[in-house]
Amino acid sequence: MPDGADELHNAEAVTVCPDCGIDNDAAADRCVSCGAPLDNAAARALIGQQVLGVYKILDVVGKGGMSVVYKARHKMTEQLVALKILPAELAIHPDIKARFLEEAKALAKLEHPHIVRLYNFGEEGGRFVLAMQFVDGTTFERKIFAAGRLEWQEAVNVARQVLQALEYAHGRGIVHRDIKPSNILVRGDGSAMIMDFGIAKMAEGSSRLTATGQTMGTVRYMSPEQVRGQIVDHRSDLYSLGAALFEAVVGDTPFDGATHFEIMMKHLNEPAPGILGRGFDVPVDLDRVLRRALAKPPSARYQRAAELLADLDRIVGLPAPPLPADTRPLPPTPPAARSPEPAKADELAPALEPDDSRPGRGRPSQGPHSQWPRGQWMALAALVAAGSVVGLVLLRGGHGPAADPKGLTGGRTVAESPGKPAEVAPAWPEPALVPGPPVAVDQRFAAPELLRVLSPRAVDSAAIARSYVAARRRFTDWAQKTHAAAVALRPLNLVLATPGTVCAAVTRFSRSGAPDDCTAKPPRFFYAPKNATLYVLDDDRLLDLNLPEGVSQHVCAQTESLLEKGCMKNVLPPYWDEVEKR
Repeated sequence: MPDGADELHNAEAVTVCPDCGIDNDAAADRCVSCGAPLDNAAARALIGQQVLGVYKILDVVGKGGMSVVYKARHKMTEQLVALKILPAELAIHPDIKARFLEEAKALAKLEHPHIVRLYNFGEEGGRFVLAMQFVDGTTFERKIFAAGRLEWQEAVNVARQVLQALEYAHGRGIVHRDIKPSNILVRGDGSAMIMDFGIAKMAEGSSRLTATGQTMGTVRYMSPEQVRGQIVDHRSDLYSLGAALFEAVVGDTPFDGATHFEIMMKHLNEPAPGILGRGFDVPVDLDRVLRRALAKPPSARYQRAAELLADLDRIVGLPAPPLPADTRPLPPTPPAARSPEPAKADELAPALEPDDSRPGRGRPSQGPHSQWPRGQWMALAALVAAGSVVGLVLLRGGHGPAADPKGLTGGRTVAESPGKPAEVAPAWPEPALVPGPPVAVDQRFAAPELLRVLSPRAVDSAAIARSYVAARRRFTDWAQKTHAAAVALRPLNLVLATPGTVCAAVTRFSRSGAPDDCTAKPPRFFYAPKNATLYVLDDDRLLDLNLPEGVSQHVCAQTESLLEKGCMKNVLPPYWDEVEKR
């Protein structure tokens, strides 16, 4: 992942976990998602100091894998800027230094309203400093994560602005190569800006950082030619933006998998899924546009950003904008960018040789990355990269058996432990129900494990299902990071419960029974593992506390590798502590 790719240029101070990419409070010592230590003491040591002679550092804005981003003020003009600083201990490494310089060179060539501007660049005390435009906003990724999915009009509006920036950059020979929601900033007024050109490719003077045979980018958004480690052109950015727009509209990336390798194989071989028939209204033309943007061969995609922009403009009813007068012809497409035949797993090892010039990073939400130290590729291919799902597919309502497309009833395992076969899930169990209010909602989803939502009150079951997916994803990310666990995805019956219903479930299914004051002080959730039924207290903490903790117990109880580590004693309590801190 490019250094600082997840930093925010806004006024909300956060620290980005270098291991999983989750945003944390600037004062946090450990990541709320994966528990990794956050070295904020060193980052905060520069607060109050003056760099490059004119910028006084005010606060830590974000911390990426290699750099720290600060909010600073020019001492004479009082202009707020974002300072991206590469520490001296990293600046001595030639490859890291070269990548930082490449970003400065790329930004120096660009001046566009939808691209974060470069104000200054320099070296001081062995540190390299990029002074950039300070953007008061949040990332597109955080907007998607907070909402579950965005209305298609909002998502298309952001994509249109990104395309304007890409048409401008591509016309100047610059390919971003890491377009993704976390590299797009969105202001409160809806205006969007691209940031982080850390692995951008420039047509002139490209270095070995762009060499064929290295996979650079973010796995969930990588084009097929990026997956193969081939030379890429501007059409790779359009594929990545198509994946980002798909995620914004649907709520998850087009391709999901148990490992980075599995996701890469899907980018190479599987056609892009559609966005229609998912229970929300989207234009048919938007589905067509996304399928073309996500075409496997570059020749079948949009050939320039302006073409994709024109189609999105037509969808929202706007006239196509004229091209900028100073746009130069786009560089020719190198032959190596053509997509070969569908790949087999044993053909990919040479092409997927990872870039070992710097440490790799994971993603929450938002996307495992392809840059790992040499020698760890095969291990990572066997470990979990628990991530988002392709989308929530409503199967049917009622109590009868649900349809089971592609054999989803069997469940699957997020990752296999090296040397061990994948666990085989049983069929979807009937819920362990207790007497209570009549069921008003009974809906089944494939997500990709099966989920059944039951509720005595009318609820948006699709929104509940999306919250479940997000909660499950956070726990599987954490479990993989802290315990290297092969996390199983099992069918779940999710019951939104009143205090009385939760207590009735505890009384019936718990060995110890419910305490006398259970109804007055009901537990946040109760899980009956035999029937994979999770009762979650339906109160004001349903989505942010009760559901995440309950889902983690379901996953833990259904995963043999976690049970072997002492699920209740060693795994869940520290995770619940992190959930409750949010």
